Amino acid sequence: MKSIAPLRNLSTQSTPKSSHREEFQQLELFEWTVRDPQLESRNISGSQVRRRNGLISLTDMWRVAGSPQNRTPPRWLRQEQTQLLIESISRQFKGEIAYSKRGRNGGTFAVDELAFKYWEYLNSKHRVRLTEKSVQKRLAKSLGKVQREVPTLAGNIDILTERELIEVKSVKSWKCAVGQVIVYGQSYPDRQKRIHLFGEASRDFLSMIRSYCAPLDIDVTWEN
Repeated sequence: MKSIAPLRNLSTQSTPKSSHREEFQQLELFEWTVRDPQLESRNISGSQVRRRNGLISLTDMWRVAGSPQNRTPPRWLRQEQTQLLIESISRQFKGEIAYSKRGRNGGTFAVDELAFKYWEYLNSKHRVRLTEKSVQKRLAKSLGKVQREVPTLAGNIDILTERELIEVKSVKSWKCAVGQVIVYGQSYPDRQKRIHLFGEASRDFLSMIRSYCAPLDIDVTWEN
């Protein structure tokens, strides 16, 4: 996962690795385009946050937030919850998720989804409470062309793509999500079943969930 996720483009494409010298794209600027008023109030100036090869500068975001010494990008990336999030995101990306570079125009850079979570962390006192509908909406937007709330005789499927059948649930309700994708999967047997969980969870707890889902051929993603 958690997430996991109202941003410019919640990347679904892999970030290509090139043998050429990196181009620091000064003109490719990051900005929120979300229409949630709770998030709009926390917008940051696009002219202050840059990209390099498609990745957003967490260092710039940190500076915009006032350079809090206890919330630097490297420190945040080392946290267990962040490592779990990176593991979850890496299952959906083939390119680099995040990296650091020293020297001129250096800093720490990350994909959109991780950058959004870091911005939430920097502004945690104003953190928006995740809800099933908000996570579902953000995930659907990140996946591109999808169907939402697809009706079946047993109920509505949260998200249906050309390849996947996805149920979004709080991590505490993971068993309910498992039951739903199994039932809904009978209506779409050609789709890969997936549960997307959100909320705080330990590494061991997520591993336990995956151990139960793997024999059922159910993918598990998570965000916090």
